[in-house]
Amino acid sequence: MCDQLEDEILRTVRSRSASVIDAPTSVGKSYTTATTPWLNHPDTTGEQPVVHLHKTRKARDAAAADLSKANVSYRVLKGRKERCPVAAGDHDPNPDGEDPDIVITINGMPAREWLDVMCDGKGIPFSVAHQYLAENNDQNATLPCEHDDTECPAMVQWDGIPRNDDGHASVDVIHATHAFARVPSLVEGCNVILDEQPDFAVDLTQDEIRRGITTYLKAVNATRTTFEEFVDLTTPFEEGFSDLEAVGEKWTKRSRRRRA
Repeated sequence: MCDQLEDEILRTVRSRSASVIDAPTSVGKSYTTATTPWLNHPDTTGEQPVVHLHKTRKARDAAAADLSKANVSYRVLKGRKERCPVAAGDHDPNPDGEDPDIVITINGMPAREWLDVMCDGKGIPFSVAHQYLAENNDQNATLPCEHDDTECPAMVQWDGIPRNDDGHASVDVIHATHAFARVPSLVEGCNVILDEQPDFAVDLTQDEIRRGITTYLKAVNATRTTFEEFVDLTTPFEEGFSDLEAVGEKWTKRSRRRRA
């Protein structure tokens, strides 16, 4: 079965077609794709990169771990919040406690929040937004991810990826999550293999949802400019109350009473 599966994957890549390989779970689709020495199959890949996109970070990292035992070259691309401490919010001011040693803001906005607005809200490439932040932050500081004349890890990971200077694939396989399908250089002219059907859903924490709502309210000059003030318009807060699940429960109960 494994040999048949490998042959099917190779045929599909060689055909340059958009195809779905129907095979039972755990038969080895991901493993076979990850451990194939694609650079040894130039007639199949057209000497172009093979990009293996995974549904979750866990699946991505598991595929990369499989390669530790295989004679396959690879690179793992990670999102900005995994690679860049500034994008992750490690250098945002802390309104509830002690600030980090180095605080980065721009126009009074925490760096992570500003990068989220620029990249997710306005579609500006992270590299462009990051450079602007580096040159225009309120502190006139060198970004912590670029200390000692080093380049931000989120940028370094792209060196030689997806192609080398000759325009050919630089490694056997590139691993990333489905979100990287939005990066033109990883799709155009590349052999893209999607591991599981993508839905491009994003897992958000309660804090990220609150910050997103607050950012939007400020951007549109609303009369209420924070998440708490917004929810308070319809759901009175109890003292210290700020839990989103509880907000949802109150909304549900209120809706049921109205329908009754």
